[in-house]
Amino acid sequence: MTWMERATESVPAKLVAAVSAAFLLVAGTLNHAIVVSLLTFAALHAGAPFGYLHWLGVAGLATVGNMIGGLGLVTMLRLVQVGHKRIQKARKDGDPETLPA
Repeated sequence: MTWMERATESVPAKLVAAVSAAFLLVAGTLNHAIVVSLLTFAALHAGAPFGYLHWLGVAGLATVGNMIGGLGLVTMLRLVQVGHKRIQKARKDGDPETLPA
């Protein structure tokens, strides 16, 4: 989603990217930290047979998994795509717009 958001200046296109990504997180069986935390917290208030400690454990595990996935899949793939030379050149030039997001 961030690639689509950064690739355009159009606000409606950015909104479509954000809504599409949110739909995929909720509709799919993806274990995203925020989605899982919200669903578990809502279940607590609806009378689920577990407590806040379980909610914190689930949110913690999902957060660790998302951090590993985010650093491993997203960040590393972006660095490989952009390349070390381009990153060094952008840092040398001091142009934050050309650095990978």
